Amino acid sequence: MQEIVESDLVFNISVYTSDDNLIFYSLPEQHSQPDVEVILEKMADVKRQQKTQKIIRNGRNKIRTMKQILIDVAIKE
Repeated sequence: MQEIVESDLVFNISVYTSDDNLIFYSLPEQHSQPDVEVILEKMADVKRQQKTQKIIRNGRNKIRTMKQILIDVAIKE
């Protein structure tokens, strides 16, 4: 037999995303009300990190391409 229990206990979890990426979440004991400035700062930090990662990936791809060109030229000689 199952018993149904009613409770006034409420959990508020705030989840912030950018597109499909989780930025951060806060539990009630961490933030009673999320500070908009903090959220915007974190979103800006994430955007900077994503931009830096993209630049690094592009740089690595260019290096790979240049290495392959050097290898191809060396094989032809």
